[in-house]
Amino acid sequence: MAETLTLSSNEFDGVENGSPPVPAPDPDSLTYHKLCPASEIEEGKSRPFTVNGTHIAVFKDNGGYHAVDNRCPHMGYPMSEGTVRDGVLICHWHHWEFDLKTGGCFLTTGDDLKSFPVRVDNDRDVCVGLSGGEQEEARRRLIDRGKRTLEQGLKDRSPFLIAKAVTALRESAGRRLRRSSSTGCSTAPTRRQMDSRRVK
Repeated sequence: MAETLTLSSNEFDGVENGSPPVPAPDPDSLTYHKLCPASEIEEGKSRPFTVNGTHIAVFKDNGGYHAVDNRCPHMGYPMSEGTVRDGVLICHWHHWEFDLKTGGCFLTTGDDLKSFPVRVDNDRDVCVGLSGGEQEEARRRLIDRGKRTLEQGLKDRSPFLIAKAVTALRESAGRRLRRSSSTGCSTAPTRRQMDSRRVK
């Protein structure tokens, strides 16, 4: 029996003209999660992680560490596959550009990329700060992106984009973001690893 996707109308509030800006979390409300030793992220490189269901890409640029949502707000391409030039993070799918430090989008009509505070504990461990409501915020971003992708897919008559949108909306509506292991943190697979699994 086919499943029916049901979303309440208020799930889409504010999506048409981009999501309203989310206020910065109270620093006292953040919980910092250890990701990896700082030595494991090379200068000019990035690594993807999943922390309590939140997909994060961590970059090292000019000696500093920066963390952003690993899903582009446009259509969900992994930002860890992007390129950083002069502090600008470029998505490789449709070339949207973002300020690596703040996540601000350089397109007038584009949504900003969610950024997260990062610190290095004991000059050794890279840690990312997440607020208690991050899972629900991530779910909202998934809904926004799914609707936008669906609209583009219908406009282009693209089965690929439509399927991608439906998958995102089903994940946001029917299932809560999965929690990872007891540590709450895991290394996310790269796009190349995911492609190799499909080939098998």
